[in-house]
Amino acid sequence: MAIATATAMLIAAAATVASTAYSTQQQKKSASAARDAQQRAANETKAMNQAASDKAAAEAAATERDKNRLRAGRSSTVLTGSTGDTSTASTATKTLLGG
Repeated sequence: MAIATATAMLIAAAATVASTAYSTQQQKKSASAARDAQQRAANETKAMNQAASDKAAAEAAATERDKNRLRAGRSSTVLTGSTGDTSTASTATKTLLGG
């Protein structure tokens, strides 16, 4: 009878140890999954911030180009000075016969 009681106590102790080990393993898995989810969320936030930063930079560059274009105004389209074109105009016209 003493042997049966000792055996039952050992089996109960082994079951407790196994249960504790399983519980610890599950906690580790849960903690790992939580860390992975947190890392994914951080990566997504970082990507969204980068995209917003790129968009803001593109908008700033476009605004700067527009300002420079407007600052140049019509003077950038005028190819001659204030005296105009002083070269002689070509008034000879070609004929169909090449003469």
